[in-house]
Amino acid sequence: MTQRRPAQVGDAVDAIETPALVVKLDALERNLDAMAREVAAAGLRLRPHAKSHKCVDIAKLQLARGAVGICCQKTDEALAFIEAGIDDVLVTNEVVAPAKLGRLAKASDEHGVLDVDPARAPVLGERIWLIPGHCDPTVNLYDWIVGIRGETVDCVWSVAARGALG
Repeated sequence: MTQRRPAQVGDAVDAIETPALVVKLDALERNLDAMAREVAAAGLRLRPHAKSHKCVDIAKLQLARGAVGICCQKTDEALAFIEAGIDDVLVTNEVVAPAKLGRLAKASDEHGVLDVDPARAPVLGERIWLIPGHCDPTVNLYDWIVGIRGETVDCVWSVAARGALG
């Protein structure tokens, strides 16, 4: 069951229904800008992992600041971002189930790009080992992220890829 929106744009912070996941937009934007600057200064390309937010709107903020795409851990997470218009998504975990591979292939043809090095592309059924980094599970508890500036709700973003899809 999808949670109701805890706030509307323009609401006072005191009007946000709890529990709610609230982000201070000035701090978020400062952090996104700092990451983009550091990566650019190092001459690198940034592909942030969406597991920390699972939110299309935040991914779009990252892309607007120069990220080359995003990473997702699971097939359905990747598909949610692709369906929402994110056109460069890398699945960073092994995908061996034929049905999942089929869904990814269909999404790739219709919506986006899945990076695979052709020289090292796995064959169907081959297992690939990955040691994932830490995952912040906070976003798995909420369907909405409420963005505030000062004492006012500035935006309400859907957490589209948290596994609650049908």
